[in-house]
Amino acid sequence: MEQFKIRASAAHEIMAGTIGLTENQEKILSEYTDRENGIGKPLTDKMKSELLDLKNKKNNPELPQGAKTYCKKWLKNRLFGRREDINS
Repeated sequence: MEQFKIRASAAHEIMAGTIGLTENQEKILSEYTDRENGIGKPLTDKMKSELLDLKNKKNNPELPQGAKTYCKKWLKNRLFGRREDINS
């Protein structure tokens, strides 16, 4: 497979979105982790579930949807030898 290259004009397609946790999610994770460790009130069942989800998202970051879509399109173009026509 050839090396992945992208035109500068298409970089916006893979740069949109965030990978991992947002700033607000980081704050919530920190607060819930403190509460889990006995600092403050105990966690509710809903908070425990959300804490597990946040830990999973932090440990297994996912590409933004735009980047996934662009990579799929790029791979299909390379596998099947297609090239997108540019009209201007």
